[in-house]
Amino acid sequence: METGTKAIIAAKEWGNFQVKQQKRPTAQRPQPILPPECAIIRSDAAWQTETMMAGLGWTINSLNRTSSFSVPEQAVRSPLTAEGLALREAVMMCKKLKIPKICCESDLMQLIQAVNSISTHSELYSIVADIHSCLSSFEFCIFRWIPRLGNLDADNLAKSALADAVVVMALT
Repeated sequence: METGTKAIIAAKEWGNFQVKQQKRPTAQRPQPILPPECAIIRSDAAWQTETMMAGLGWTINSLNRTSSFSVPEQAVRSPLTAEGLALREAVMMCKKLKIPKICCESDLMQLIQAVNSISTHSELYSIVADIHSCLSSFEFCIFRWIPRLGNLDADNLAKSALADAVVVMALT
């Protein structure tokens, strides 16, 4: 199959997956009350089929201050893996910064379910294991789903990191 055709098919599948997640009816579960001084972490990823590159982006909102982070990543096999890597990087950054209380949010329900051990996805197994290995560093840590529109800053950071990486690759 031609590379362009593969890219179009993968993009449509990814888009359809995101739309299905947004339209899924959600049971009204009460959100847990976050402890004082809990940092809100939002992560997202952008992925390109042809180069198998991803842009990872995340924000850390702590004490009414938002910090933004993004990195490119090479040899990423799927959009799901990219999303997992973004969350892992965000959690590892919080550990490095010694942030004691975190609430991690993502617009990918499959990722949140995997981290919360509701469903295990083989593609995410080692990434989730890495995330779980960091959890003892925190006094409080929760993972929850947010709508895609609530994650636009992390989404833009991820897209920017990917675009910058693709430009650098093209120049070399």
